Amino acid sequence: MVCRPISALAYYLIGLAVCVGSGCSTSNSVANLWSRGLVGNFAPTQSKNVEGPKSVHAKLASSISGLSDDSRLVDAVEFVRLAEQAQRDSDPHCVSLYAEAALMCWPLLKPIDTAVETKQEQASAAWNIYHRSLEQLTASASQHGLLDPHKGIAITTSNGEKVLIEIARHDFPWQAEDFNELQLVPKFNRVKLARYWDEPGLGVPLLVTRNKTEPPPYQAKSIPFAATAVLRPTRTTAFQLISNQSDPSATDRRVLAVLDLYDPVRVTQVNHDDQTWDLARNVSAPLALAQSQFDRDNFQSFMMPGRTDEAAGLRMIEPYQSGKIPVVFVHGLLSDRITWIDLINDLRAEPWFNQHYQIWLFQYPTGQPFVRSAAQMRKALTEAVAFCNPSGTDFALSQMVLVGHSMGGLVSKLQITQRSPALWNAIASRPVDAVETSNEQRAEIDSLFFFEPLPFVKRVVFIGTPHQGSPFATSWVGQLGSMLVRKPKERRRLFESLKEQNPGLFKGSLEKNLPASIAFLRPDNTLSIAAFQTPVNPSVQLHTIIGTGKRLRDGTPADGVVPVESARHPNTLSERLIETTHTELTEHPETTEELLRILKPMAVESDKA
Repeated sequence: MVCRPISALAYYLIGLAVCVGSGCSTSNSVANLWSRGLVGNFAPTQSKNVEGPKSVHAKLASSISGLSDDSRLVDAVEFVRLAEQAQRDSDPHCVSLYAEAALMCWPLLKPIDTAVETKQEQASAAWNIYHRSLEQLTASASQHGLLDPHKGIAITTSNGEKVLIEIARHDFPWQAEDFNELQLVPKFNRVKLARYWDEPGLGVPLLVTRNKTEPPPYQAKSIPFAATAVLRPTRTTAFQLISNQSDPSATDRRVLAVLDLYDPVRVTQVNHDDQTWDLARNVSAPLALAQSQFDRDNFQSFMMPGRTDEAAGLRMIEPYQSGKIPVVFVHGLLSDRITWIDLINDLRAEPWFNQHYQIWLFQYPTGQPFVRSAAQMRKALTEAVAFCNPSGTDFALSQMVLVGHSMGGLVSKLQITQRSPALWNAIASRPVDAVETSNEQRAEIDSLFFFEPLPFVKRVVFIGTPHQGSPFATSWVGQLGSMLVRKPKERRRLFESLKEQNPGLFKGSLEKNLPASIAFLRPDNTLSIAAFQTPVNPSVQLHTIIGTGKRLRDGTPADGVVPVESARHPNTLSERLIETTHTELTEHPETTEELLRILKPMAVESDKA
């Protein structure tokens, strides 16, 4: 169940009810509450005879046990007003005032549809005050340097006691030392994400950032992730803690309350005081931040495939989690891993997906031939499995799923292709054993053309993959792109060395020039044809997702780039046609729907294992 903020009219009724309950006259009760911040956005006002924090606290400490819920709510509003005044004055005491206001509302929080009818308005007001106070507590604690993401928030309460709001973490794959920065979710341009998953509930969504100059293998230096903060008292109630007199000689801070941080990717509900709450969940914010900070230079990567690229290679968006099946996403031509941002965003909004799967991403320079990208991916996946599972006991790692878009589908297919001379024979006029070359060069040839299927890959999903080429590669745009690509010097040297030692070795245009990736996507390219015809590991299950949103100029059904017939592959278990274009396939909701359908049986089977 979800508790939502109430309307202005409801606020008016709350104000009227609260003031009557606390003894003020109806002629000015609503106006007083409005000025004190219960209504609207809690805007503070200047009022006469306003008690300072210590005098208000003294009154609460002496009479808290006899306060009605309504009076308690009114005093919580007063704490908010005082906190906002202190915040305007840059007074760090605002942090403790916000904390005390939130804790004062804690016992009044009730799921709206479970509250007694006469208490619903009161519960709604408490809900809003609590969350406003918690938001500002987090922001002001960070601003004044009182927030230690590892330990908690050190504050001095209104009665002068030095206490600690302790941080507790729940269900994160991250370690305590990974919580380097905590902040409220900033305002992003949500339009950049096709969908934005931000669900209301108990708690305040936060954005956490892990920063490491030397990150673990397969992780970026800076990784944002989501958290939801819930402030609650310790076993002793907040009101007892506030009124309790501390020992002035004590040096250790007593724990006033706990700031629970939940992983909203994995936690959807929380239990407190015998009540079950839907948790506020914003799983899109980290991806929106990553998208805004990612330096996309796809054309440069395409033009210069030999340059050093820190973003290239295999990446995990979270630490490796034993028992979860890796889903490895592989982008296409003139693209990068950010192309998957919307699909990943949708998948991570599904609790069962997060329970059974983990997301990996492979990025490569798209200007190089896809056989080289496939060799790099094969090496990266093999090393990652050995690194994550040296004992070989994690069964989930033997159930890997590959998802490839466009040329990424061809790269993925070569991870499961049976060893065969067909690829080499497609470009060379003589067997590889008859080629004169060095041992080092022969090893490179083997890695590109002679390999075994990866035994731990069990399923591949092709999305808009040109198995039989694309007319785009034969167009003037494709030909111009091929000519502009700068081949790396070391690869040109290998190519020229092979030609010099083995005259007439290469077939067709290969004898004259080392082509770029686009040339291998031509429908008549012999290497592309061989890759399509070479059989795959029969134990691997194949699926296709095909775009039908834009016909080619000759009327051929296609996604604007890849014809439908080229995107089809024999022996697939399923085929999904989606009326969308080539570039929009990775963000279309039907693509997410189909991928979840494909992955669901594996999740069920892993539960049985």
